[in-house]
Amino acid sequence: MDGENANAQPGADVAPTNPDGGQPLDGAQPGPGQEGIELGDDGLPIHEEKKEVIPIEVLEDMKNVFDVFDLQKTDRVLIGELRTIMRALDFDLSPAELKIVRKRIDPDEEGFIRFANLKLVMEEKLKDIDTFEDLVEEFKHLDKNDDGQIPNPEFKQYMMNMGNKMTAEELEELMKEADPSGDGVIVID
Repeated sequence: MDGENANAQPGADVAPTNPDGGQPLDGAQPGPGQEGIELGDDGLPIHEEKKEVIPIEVLEDMKNVFDVFDLQKTDRVLIGELRTIMRALDFDLSPAELKIVRKRIDPDEEGFIRFANLKLVMEEKLKDIDTFEDLVEEFKHLDKNDDGQIPNPEFKQYMMNMGNKMTAEELEELMKEADPSGDGVIVID
């Protein structure tokens, strides 16, 4: 017997487990802290590979922007710099959006931004858009005048810098479709 089970009473409710901390032996129920872990045929935990949402170029840009404010290399930036950092990453947030992002990026209200939390927020912002309605919602953020239109320069900047970056040729082709009248604005339906 190992040291932690030496004092165990016969018939105790703790399920004996494999030495590697994996699946309980003899079909016993999982012990504390083992619930919800999916195990493979070999009894080892199954780890799903997480798809990276943030392209490497954008992640490098994020780190560079963060480092500009993290001069002491403490992995902390004052929360007051959040709007500036988000604008540098091409997200000009409304006051309401900024308040939401602030709560997500500094949930413990320490007054600091940590890079890991910034990355989580950016993953959410850059995640794949699933439906037409999601796409329209994203584009509404670019509609600064709330008139249902996005000026072509803002739309172009957004499309060239966010997610999978577009080439100039791809962007020109998209602009022909997005602004068929050529009047300089994208109409959001």
